[in-house]
Amino acid sequence: MSDHYKRQFQRWGRGGQRQNGIDSFMLQENGKAIVLQCKGRTGSDSSSFDIEDIDSAVSKIESFPHPIEEFIILTTADDNVDLHNYAAQLSVSRLHQSKCKVSVWGWHHISDMIGVSEKIQRSFYGHWFQRLSLLQWTVRASLAVILIAAGIVVVSYAIDERRASAKISAASVKDLQEFVRSTDDLERAYSSCQTMLEKHMFAFSHDIKNSCTGPISKKINEVTLQVERLGASLDAASWSEIDEISKLMLEDSRQGLIALEMTGGFEDEVVRSLKDMCAKVKDEDLFASRNKSIYEAGRSAMIAQLNYFFTIRDFILPALDSMKARVLVQARSVVSESIPDNMIKKANLLSNILHDRKNFELEVPKQPFTLSVIKDRSSRNIKISAGEGFDFIEQARWQQVLVNSRVESLRGRSDDIESLISCGVLKQEARKLMSEPVR
Repeated sequence: MSDHYKRQFQRWGRGGQRQNGIDSFMLQENGKAIVLQCKGRTGSDSSSFDIEDIDSAVSKIESFPHPIEEFIILTTADDNVDLHNYAAQLSVSRLHQSKCKVSVWGWHHISDMIGVSEKIQRSFYGHWFQRLSLLQWTVRASLAVILIAAGIVVVSYAIDERRASAKISAASVKDLQEFVRSTDDLERAYSSCQTMLEKHMFAFSHDIKNSCTGPISKKINEVTLQVERLGASLDAASWSEIDEISKLMLEDSRQGLIALEMTGGFEDEVVRSLKDMCAKVKDEDLFASRNKSIYEAGRSAMIAQLNYFFTIRDFILPALDSMKARVLVQARSVVSESIPDNMIKKANLLSNILHDRKNFELEVPKQPFTLSVIKDRSSRNIKISAGEGFDFIEQARWQQVLVNSRVESLRGRSDDIESLISCGVLKQEARKLMSEPVR
């Protein structure tokens, strides 16, 4: 973990001491900690890590004396999509409470991290790097001499070898071309999502699902599979960077799920507020409390959408473009074609994009709704000066979202619409929201 985060982790206490459910931790420059807990699972026990284990681990860290940014559970159990989804949902809930996010790294993910760290490989698998003895070198040299002599004597062998090499090159080019096609598809999906987010100051859950999380999840899985096949076609350094950034993109796709979850939570609050209006006697305290919870849910959803937008615009789309350039450079090299300078320049941007993405964390904006209106023309680090005039504008933007939400939050909610019609809050015409296609 120290090699991955480029900062030193240290043990938290020792056996027999109170460890707050934490095995190791690392303090970042912002004063917040990334903490780890290790959960070993072996043999017949390897699949027994479950949601209860996550809840138990999370409950123990609350007494840790430093603010925590992320809690990572490392387990030798297999990766499990249900556990990853539960951790993502748990993170959304905890972020609402200003608590740390929770991640679960299964053994496959840990193995992938080991696979890209030469330092760890040398430390724990040093036999992979052992030098050959003089006898081994002698044997290999003798075999080489024999093969060369055989090649000279048997000309047909050399011809067959050349043909086999040509087949391998053709197969490599085919793998590279398929990767470029898959990356093009993923780039189009992300571009469509970005366009939708630019079009709307605030996107509702059906917008996010139809334009972002749905199409992207299918395409990103295809790219991940293609990356695995590229190992034999790319040089080690290029493949390592592409593999690392594809894993980051997989992580970033969860930003879309978080935005979707938070937006859905906001819509639930809006529907509950409409149902409150069914009461014959109005509870002013309940009304004030509901308005506050609606605003907090809407503001959190807006911030999550901004974070997702800037991640797509500033990192994911540039990374996809640079990844394609890397692969195209390799494909042209295989067939001995010239490589344009601008393609090489674009391919070399991948390292910088990877570095910037690892260090990116959106500073929570004070006027998220105002920022959203100009986000397509703004830097991700922009700060809008607070002031009486800006507060008025921000409130006006929020009221615009709130008004729209009373329609958009009801789409597809047949039971809620019928309930609100029966109590007189909605008119009969509201039933068209049941069958109207979402925008």
